[in-house]
Amino acid sequence: MTTATKVKERGILFSGEMVRAILDGRKTQTRRPVKKQPPAGWNRTGWYHMPIMGWTNEPEPAGNWHTVKCPYGRPGDRLWVRETAKLRSIGPDENQIDLAYRATGSVSDPLFPLSPKPYSLFKWTPSIHMPRWASRITLEITNVRVERIRSIPAPDFYREGYNDGANFKNVKAFEASWNATYPGSWDRNDWVWVIDFKKI
Repeated sequence: MTTATKVKERGILFSGEMVRAILDGRKTQTRRPVKKQPPAGWNRTGWYHMPIMGWTNEPEPAGNWHTVKCPYGRPGDRLWVRETAKLRSIGPDENQIDLAYRATGSVSDPLFPLSPKPYSLFKWTPSIHMPRWASRITLEITNVRVERIRSIPAPDFYREGYNDGANFKNVKAFEASWNATYPGSWDRNDWVWVIDFKKI
């Protein structure tokens, strides 16, 4: 008898620009720094066991591993997108509300039930404070791997949503955005989680 693996959901932050890229179907991948970086020179990688990645400086078979659990899950798990939003209005029966999403200027459809902990009243609330019920985008993870941030292959700039204009412009735009979000990471050439996903 087989036991079905329970699908897990986790919240993930995206900027307004990246929310628009996801909604447009231009973004199907994201990178996030590995918080517990392996020691210098530990460059051979492999799944210790999913979702735990291992790094080692030994040849196969290695007995000494630096292991880190992927905080975003494994293929089949889901990510719900946290974005900046605000309460727009309360319905006529006062039991329903709708939200405005800053990334697109659109409003929620259908209306949400009035929450016991209502969204911040009529002001933009940072994405980090978005509750699960307010999220309008759910993603399914299709693949997870690790790589150095500066080892990103050219096609992945497009999968990351940077697909406007010539390739070198995409590289520069991605690098600038990465540096602004994770200062020093690009210069250190940190290891990152590479997460492929599809919108569901």
